[in-house]
Amino acid sequence: MMIGNMEAADVTKRFVQAYYNLYQQRIVSSKKQFCDACDLLTTNFNLMSQGKRNVTTNHLCHLFQNFGVSPEWMFTGNGNFMLK
Repeated sequence: MMIGNMEAADVTKRFVQAYYNLYQQRIVSSKKQFCDACDLLTTNFNLMSQGKRNVTTNHLCHLFQNFGVSPEWMFTGNGNFMLK
């Protein structure tokens, strides 16, 4: 599925927000732990945080599988952050 640049930027912003949510909930203890679990270099995460790079489907799949983040929330911003 192809998504436009605006949608990709929105999903990337939510991916970055997912890290902060997981950190606040003490599910991850560091950015490195989060990035390792999402198969992502911390440098690339920092670029995502600055809006200079978009998240990939590979990173999203790892996020969903390893942390139980809701795909609905990730793609639309609606619904619960975590799957029940």
